[in-house]
Amino acid sequence: MTGVLVVLITAGLGEVLARVLVPEHTFWPIASFYRTSDIPGLHYTYEPGFEGIGYGVPLSINRLGFRGPEWSEKKTPGHWRVALLGDSHAFGFGVPFEDSVGEVLARELTRRYGVPVEVLGFGVAGYNSFQQKAVLDRIALGFEPDMVVIVPCVNDNEPAMKVDEAGYLHVDGDLSNEDSRLLDKSIDLVESNVEPPPWWLTESRLLLYLQLTRERYRLQREAQEMRQGKEDPREHWMAPLPKVPEAEVDPRLEKTLYVPLGAMLSTLNERDIPVVMAPFAGRLNYRRLFQELGVEHDVPVVELLALLPEARSWPETASKFGLGWDDHLNAVAHERFAVGIADAAEQRGYGATLRE
Repeated sequence: MTGVLVVLITAGLGEVLARVLVPEHTFWPIASFYRTSDIPGLHYTYEPGFEGIGYGVPLSINRLGFRGPEWSEKKTPGHWRVALLGDSHAFGFGVPFEDSVGEVLARELTRRYGVPVEVLGFGVAGYNSFQQKAVLDRIALGFEPDMVVIVPCVNDNEPAMKVDEAGYLHVDGDLSNEDSRLLDKSIDLVESNVEPPPWWLTESRLLLYLQLTRERYRLQREAQEMRQGKEDPREHWMAPLPKVPEAEVDPRLEKTLYVPLGAMLSTLNERDIPVVMAPFAGRLNYRRLFQELGVEHDVPVVELLALLPEARSWPETASKFGLGWDDHLNAVAHERFAVGIADAAEQRGYGATLRE
């Protein structure tokens, strides 16, 4: 009996410590804050005016349905404006607003050039290349950007997701299937096969934290196993690609990625708007496609994952720079991304427009 009592007391103390010491945002679920959009090609945005918790962090959505404060359509004289386009990586999934790539980039450019810079973040989780093109054509260009940063990703060739009446995204487009809703993966980790699951499995912060810790350990173990495998440990998964005059484009990605991204770059070149393409991609066929687009349209390409040289594989990247409960990357990675984009803009001479 004494042993049982000791176990109960220990479990109770562990639960109290988990609730006191583990940050609250560790357990926040993704909210149902998506809404359909009437703008052709967008399909959905975030709920305009939303204030709450999303992706584990405080989230504010402006009247247009994008993350951040309200934006004036006309620029403030003497200021510089950047439009940031992309999906969840441009949005800053799981990262506080002030630590997201857009906000760090704004501070970095302001520091380098001594001119106030604002970054308008048009990134929305799940957006594909056609949705990003619709944002550029129908919204972003109206805000008179001095520079555009495009963050394409390996899932940008997938069909657009749909939003149900409750505000959840459906990964398969089937609004009647509640199992296809996009939910918080950290909560999924403690789901039980028992229906309904016992209260202690879903309500205990201690058990949830232990599950999250186990998941992070799994990622670390996979990365270590890959490093010790048959691969040459000196070989980096993001090693620079040989520059060729005309890279081969994967025909499976031509209509869904190559065409819409090329159209975006052509539009910006025609308007003489500087652009940086910063792909979040490790797959070889995607990397070659983005390289070819950069050569064809004469725009700098910054491979974001190459800015994390300590990680030699995707599992290692997720282990060292992931959020823990999800493979999206943390604030440290976002700072690297922002500096890399700023470096590319400076090397291309885009900063000269700040002094005009």
